[in-house]
Amino acid sequence: MGTVIALNLLFGIPMIYAAILGALDVILILAITYNRFRILEQMFIIFVSIISFGYLHELFIVQSDPLAIEPFIRSDFFKPNGLKNPFCIMK
Repeated sequence: MGTVIALNLLFGIPMIYAAILGALDVILILAITYNRFRILEQMFIIFVSIISFGYLHELFIVQSDPLAIEPFIRSDFFKPNGLKNPFCIMK
């Protein structure tokens, strides 16, 4: 379902065609990795790496100000025991 919505939002492909394309994608991946599960793991590593590098690249392009989020972080977040409390980042 996520593939269908992503294809629709990103490329404007109608939902029915995106669903068919998504199903064919899954069938293709399963057919390729029928007895070779290691290939599937490597494909996921490649996909996640591409997304990670794209995210980091966009962070450098935007050149955001790290101090802009400072008001949203409490001071005990940076203390040695601050991360034990999950609510320490909430104000």
